[in-house]
Parts: sequence; C-alpha cells; structure tokens
Amino acid sequence: MRKMTTSFAVMIFATQVFATYAQSPEKTVPQFTLTILSELHGEFGPALNMIEVRETNISNEVIYDPGCVQTRGRMTVTIFYNGLPLEEKDMEARPRREKERREYCTSGRGVNGIKPGEYLDYVVSVADIYDVSKPGTYDITVSMESEPDHPEKSVTVKSNTLTVVVPEPGASAPQ
Repeated sequence: MRKMTTSFAVMIFATQVFATYAQSPEKTVPQFTLTILSELHGEFGPALNMIEVRETNISNEVIYDPGCVQTRGRMTVTIFYNGLPLEEKDMEARPRREKERREYCTSGRGVNGIKPGEYLDYVVSVADIYDVSKPGTYDITVSMESEPDHPEKSVTVKSNTLTVVVPEPGASAPQ
C-alpha cells in the first residue's frame, strides 16, 4: 500500500511538472547584441550629450529592425550617477517626447534589414532624457527586448556599460 501511495504521488507530481512546462512559453534566443561604441558631444562643449549604439545581427538570417528604435521607445537607456540610479528629467513628458520624435523618423517599420554578421548604428540622445551636466561619474547601459511583439517569449538584451566622467568646470578633462 505504501509503495502504491508513493508511486501515485510521484505520478501526480510528474504530471503537474510536465503540464507546467508544456504551458510555459519558450524564451527566444536573441538574434542581436547591443554595444555602446562611444559618447558623443554636442555643439555646446564637452558635456555628455549622446551615445552611439551598435545593434549587431548574431543570427544566421536577416533580421528586420523596425526603424528608429531609439525614438519609438524600444531602446531603453539606464544611467547610474555616482553609483545611484539617475531619474529621468520629466517622466510624464516621455510619451509626448517620443511621439514628437516619431514624427521626424523617416524609417518605416521593418525597412532596415540587417544581414548575419552586419550591424546598424544608432545615435541616442542622453541629454534629452537625463540631466547629465553635473560633474561626476555616469554609468550608461542600453537594453532592448528581443521580441517586443511577444513579451512572453522576449529576452532583455543589454549592452556593455559605458562609464563617462564629467569633470568639474575648469578642471582638465580626464585622460
């Protein structure tokens, strides 16, 4: 009797594990990597202004970038200032700001085919979203979802972290 009860319990447990596994959406393997290449400075001097980000196709097939990912809200920029998370300047303004930028986007959805091993570079304005003018250390990371249209299958792809030191006014720039 004890052996039959144990076998029955094991069978019920195995059935539940199988049912749970069968219902779990399978996460996709990302088809791309993200790399922050460099910081870019605007026309107003040495202050941090923008970053250059590269999306590289690491799959064996052409992937289609939706175009203007940096302005359509697909690409997320995260910044730590002196080790603490930096808040956006005006989070309520984000939808309006993204809508305005989309109007200037000349790329249609799916027009940017990236062949295996090739890449697409983006310029992302950091200063529009965050106050990065204060002296200190900024650690910047970019992320993007692998399957934005299927969040249950998506994996978050993160870039390298770029560290930028903004010097005190009048100080010599770090080497």
